[in-house]
Amino acid sequence: MEPNYNYYEIDTSDIWEHERTLFLEGKSSENIARKVLYDIQLLIAEQAKPVFGLEDYDRGDEQYKRYYQRMVNQFIEASNNLENLYRIEYFFFKDGCYQYDYNILIARSEKDFEFWFGLKLRQYESKISAIFNFLNYQLNRSFDDDLDAFCIFLKFNMRQYHGELFTDKVIDTINEWKVTKPKNEKVEEPERQDDDDNNIQQEDNQFDEPQRKGLKIHPDYQESVIKALQPFFNEKEHTLLNNLIKGEEINDKIYFLGNANRFVMVMRQLHLHQKVVNNYVQTNEWICGFFQYKHNTRGRSDFAQSDVHKILTAGSFEIPKEKRIEIPSLDFIKEKSKKI
Repeated sequence: MEPNYNYYEIDTSDIWEHERTLFLEGKSSENIARKVLYDIQLLIAEQAKPVFGLEDYDRGDEQYKRYYQRMVNQFIEASNNLENLYRIEYFFFKDGCYQYDYNILIARSEKDFEFWFGLKLRQYESKISAIFNFLNYQLNRSFDDDLDAFCIFLKFNMRQYHGELFTDKVIDTINEWKVTKPKNEKVEEPERQDDDDNNIQQEDNQFDEPQRKGLKIHPDYQESVIKALQPFFNEKEHTLLNNLIKGEEINDKIYFLGNANRFVMVMRQLHLHQKVVNNYVQTNEWICGFFQYKHNTRGRSDFAQSDVHKILTAGSFEIPKEKRIEIPSLDFIKEKSKKI
């Protein structure tokens, strides 16, 4: 996964994707990979809610219990091999299942800040010209424009991780920044684009700021998604649907007149085509927070986070062609990319 060179926060979700790619491609050491994995697991378990846990197991039917046990067994089997742990997208901690794509911003006060800083900085190995902007941003963001303190930090950080995280050209670029840095220079974080701005820059992946509640779909596809979904909602809810697809929030849940799989599959396809900025956890929360579906026997029902998670994150998932809700110009994808 190519880094977003215009996103300067030290964000565990952003770091995880890059480190995962490096390790599985043989470009990162096992020692670094092991520390990244375990440190991220600990942070997520401390700050995030599990996607599902034993309470869901106790309430679930036999099919769900088999799914839960299969997930547990897969994690246990993967635990014997670091590479296998990097290939699955979740982990268990104290009977809860968590995903790695949870956004945690690392502040200077965080334990091992220098390590997380180094991991973020090495993303710019493939675009050295972006290092100046990153350092400018962190000088303001994490060091309150205290240039002396930042330069001391950089000196020891380079000494600590030279050869392990930083190549010579990264070190040289940092030293050039220290020499040429004008006093009191600041760099603004890239502005977030408004929802009605039809110019999302796909190459930057639009991770300007993590989306916590609203869904952010590529503007070129918002109208297509709205038109595809409108027949499955009462006309009086079309405006609310329009607002939700365009990233706004509403006060009530709206009613999808179909089964759960059909709706979640639309969001899965948008993710697989990289037309959604949000991570899977955020999309799950968005679906469960703003929508209900038509159950075959119970009628109007809430989405279950565990079921939504299963569909969004499955390595392979499909529904009959006649049941699919097609989005124009997006071909149906059954399986996740196997590049990683």
